[in-house]
Amino acid sequence: MSATERCADRSASIIRRGQHGRTRNLEADAFERHRFKKTRTHDYVCHTWFERDRAHIRLETPTGRVVFELWDEDVGQAIEDGFLTAPRVPRPSDPDWQPHAVRYALDRGLISLA
Repeated sequence: MSATERCADRSASIIRRGQHGRTRNLEADAFERHRFKKTRTHDYVCHTWFERDRAHIRLETPTGRVVFELWDEDVGQAIEDGFLTAPRVPRPSDPDWQPHAVRYALDRGLISLA
């Protein structure tokens, strides 16, 4: 099979007759289904780790991309300066920190809602 025949065969497999006799491009349909969708605030994942004089807060997208990461003095400084608020529960867990981390990222311009 020549390159031209393979190309023609591929084109024939991509374009199919849809309902009511209209043709449609299946690759374009797949692109539309998997197009970028905005991440909602409650979908972000927050990871925290605190131990004696060590502190770590990281906010990620659901796909694992890091939005921000703060270590040690940076965590304390962000809380002291009022950029990052701390949860008002004893021994806060990752879900307790999540809305505070999202607010920090929004305020710093790292993520946006619109």
